[in-house]
Amino acid sequence: MKEMRNKQFSPVESAVISLLANALFDVPYPGSVEADLDLVLEEAEKQAVFPYVYRSLSQQDGNRLNPKWKIRFQKHLANNLNVFGQHYLAHELMTEAGIPYTIIKGCASGQYYAVPELRTMGDVDLYVGKDSMEAVRSFLTDKGFAVSNLDHSHHWTFTKDRVEFEVHWLPSGVPAEDDGKIRSRFDDLLEKRKLFQTERGSMYLPDAFHHGLILLLHTANHLSAGGIGLRHLMDWLVFVFSMPEEKFCAQFEDALNQMGLWQFAKVLTAVGVHFFGCAQRAFCGDVSSELAGSILADIFAGGNFGVKDGKRLMESKLLRDEKTREIDGRSGFRHMIRFLNRKAQLALPITEKVPVLLPVGWIKVGIKYRKSGKHVPGEPVKLRELAQSAKEREKLYKQLRLFEE
Repeated sequence: MKEMRNKQFSPVESAVISLLANALFDVPYPGSVEADLDLVLEEAEKQAVFPYVYRSLSQQDGNRLNPKWKIRFQKHLANNLNVFGQHYLAHELMTEAGIPYTIIKGCASGQYYAVPELRTMGDVDLYVGKDSMEAVRSFLTDKGFAVSNLDHSHHWTFTKDRVEFEVHWLPSGVPAEDDGKIRSRFDDLLEKRKLFQTERGSMYLPDAFHHGLILLLHTANHLSAGGIGLRHLMDWLVFVFSMPEEKFCAQFEDALNQMGLWQFAKVLTAVGVHFFGCAQRAFCGDVSSELAGSILADIFAGGNFGVKDGKRLMESKLLRDEKTREIDGRSGFRHMIRFLNRKAQLALPITEKVPVLLPVGWIKVGIKYRKSGKHVPGEPVKLRELAQSAKEREKLYKQLRLFEE
């Protein structure tokens, strides 16, 4: 079988697609990879799917690989195993504290992969619910953890040495102005969690419905912000194709329709069908290969959390409503002001009662973004080009009908 080639994708991107299809969905390995293998593996790192792409290449074309990539693979694997250990540590700490929790993302996604340790890991995300946050803060700070991000809308961050826990009371991506139709879906998340045990340790993971919903919310949030890498897409595909279509539709179709996420679920699934050799699914049969390809091209353009294009995060402030998360086609300037106001209110709470102080909050937000590295480095941003690019992304994302009733 030759590489899956499409005029939308470069030889490097086509190779990454083919190698992931081989590694994750048992699509036959392409007879040869025409692209420069160093560039293929560099792209795989930017998309946070390096271990699986390297594994596929090394098994079939190992003699063509620069030895440096084996060292790089070993570092990825060591990091993943270390983060797995941090998940087990989180379980031990929360159990000791008597605080109900569940892992979200991370190892929750890893369980759907044939080799979970090859799924690229970052930090550890826990969900504990709003009422438990102060108890978590008291317990972990007593254990020597430092707490930060106290003005965040969904989670606080706890760090100690090289361990980092993001402790959530709400999964990321839930719209700030949600009327309860999404938030209420998490009322029984802890009740339905399940204990996952291995020889190395234990952890609580979400049931399938909550895991799928968290994946969609997280992916939608970052897609229309800085961007997602192929890891987010693979997390969804290995999950959705882990169950029969009838079971998936029975669990998700009505619920996601009510939340305005069913079209998004269909499009992501269709990307797998059209480009990664996944089995046909009738529920996404009306999604064109053109739309699926455009979304995949957009994912390639951004990379993992926008690592390939720093301007995308700024564009997102022009194309979506930061409270409803809808791509509503309204004034980009209006979206930017609402974003700044919301961030200012979190950074400087007095601005909610004294709106005249909002400009002071804007300055504080700007300083925070610059210190965190979220500003665009290099040349000054050209607003006209930024607005045009945001408009093009808005036109594409409108077809996802995110959060529309």
